[in-house]
Amino acid sequence: MASDAKSCICAVGYFENTLKLCEVCSYPCSTCTGTAGNCTACKGTNRNNNFPNCTCAAGFFDDGINANCVACDYKCATCSGSAANCLSCSNLNRAVSNTTKCDCNTGWYDQGSSNVVCA
Repeated sequence: MASDAKSCICAVGYFENTLKLCEVCSYPCSTCTGTAGNCTACKGTNRNNNFPNCTCAAGFFDDGINANCVACDYKCATCSGSAANCLSCSNLNRAVSNTTKCDCNTGWYDQGSSNVVCA
């Protein structure tokens, strides 16, 4: 005799856990499978889509609100939390200062926001 087993599908943004219950995917996954952090698609903009992770592309940081990755300040190669909170600098003539800004090294001068070079 055939079984009439019913099956439910979780809504987008949820996955079926081991208890057969729908559980929400982790931020910034738009879809996931198996576990909350095993992303199969990412929310937001400027993401690498390197599944199962949804990291920001180089030179961008997660806005922490809409899952969008926002461009770092022109002085920063990488940043975290805000555009000007530099983790690394855009060129060798800059150094991360004690204020997490990438200031030009001694003897070098900033050429302005349209140019990342300290000359």
